[in-house]
Amino acid sequence: MLERGITLRKIKSAYLIICITIIFYLILRISSSLNVFYQTNVNFKNLKPILLKSNLSDDDYNIIFEQTGISKKGILDMQSHPSFVNDILLYQKIYQKPNNVVTKKMNFITNQEKVFDEQGKWIPAFKMVPYKNGDIFLTKSTSTFGFRHGHIGIVVDAEKGKVLECIQPFTNSSFLGIGHWTYYPTFKLLRFKDEAMANKIAQYALNNLEGIPYNILASKYQEPITSTHCSLILWQAFNHFGVDIDPNQGWIISPEDIAKSPLFDTIQIYGFDPAKPW
Repeated sequence: MLERGITLRKIKSAYLIICITIIFYLILRISSSLNVFYQTNVNFKNLKPILLKSNLSDDDYNIIFEQTGISKKGILDMQSHPSFVNDILLYQKIYQKPNNVVTKKMNFITNQEKVFDEQGKWIPAFKMVPYKNGDIFLTKSTSTFGFRHGHIGIVVDAEKGKVLECIQPFTNSSFLGIGHWTYYPTFKLLRFKDEAMANKIAQYALNNLEGIPYNILASKYQEPITSTHCSLILWQAFNHFGVDIDPNQGWIISPEDIAKSPLFDTIQIYGFDPAKPW
């Protein structure tokens, strides 16, 4: 009888663990499905009178940001360009259009969202603002087992359009082109506040962080660096210069952690809620 009682308790415990696991998984799935793409709901505003001003106020920059997803720093980078007004009006049009977001398999455990046209072809979701060495590209359009972890990379050669990324298991860190980032329905461009330092960090990453094997369980504290993942390789690049970009300062780091770091300015968002870092 005693042995039977112990067996029943084990069965009940196992059943409880299974139920909790299923509930947790369902919560993750629901949370992930609700966080795919933020469609702005602001009323369309004629920006041309604002853009033609010789001097813009903070209120003007705020209006432009809510209409285009481009922050004051991003606007200042573009203001001297001859086609500035037409460019911003195009950004506004793209920022406010709806998208056909489709989930596709990235590998056997990971999904990613892309934007498709009516014929079922991938199409760019948005137009990217000018970027610089050391800029951070971030998306939340990837998920594994229902957990929306996102993806992140660092611009290491803006002139040649090179981004250092570490994408998935059984691959090494490598340099990829800028273009594929525009196919994600969510995107955020972050810029390190010390731009001179950002350029040095990009140069270090370009020269030293290619070809490192992917390992989602890789530790921050390696000497030399033998494994990494998409968020960690950014942390490793900045950490080489004594900069900790993880606001939690924990053992692991994610794209969400970097998105919440106070060390970066937001330059452009697309598909992100402007009121939230993630």
